[in-house]
Amino acid sequence: MVWYPTAEDVVKANKRVVRNDKHPHKLLRSVPAIQSLIVSIMESESMGLTYQVARFMKEFVYLHPFDGGNHRTAYTVATLFLIENEIAVRSVPVTVSYTFVRDLPKKSIKEIQEWIQEHMINR
Repeated sequence: MVWYPTAEDVVKANKRVVRNDKHPHKLLRSVPAIQSLIVSIMESESMGLTYQVARFMKEFVYLHPFDGGNHRTAYTVATLFLIENEIAVRSVPVTVSYTFVRDLPKKSIKEIQEWIQEHMINR
């Protein structure tokens, strides 16, 4: 059975990633909007976990539910998504992950999925 984050998990992740930022955590979209995204990701279970994680990241950044930290939150939740589903995740150097996260809007779901498989999953 696949573990999925809840909207509350996502809100908590955002609070963590912005805790040292100059701008406080601020929700721009509703919690049900975040949950709706998660439900749509759940409906693509047949595509595989790395596809779901990549799609979550892409669509989450597009949704832009928070005032700040959306890219970092997408990456944090993606990591949690993999770990909770018993996928061994390797530590990615900040310089590598930062560039990837910054460029999420420019990448296709397939490109994100390939990056996840190459950089995040410990084989």
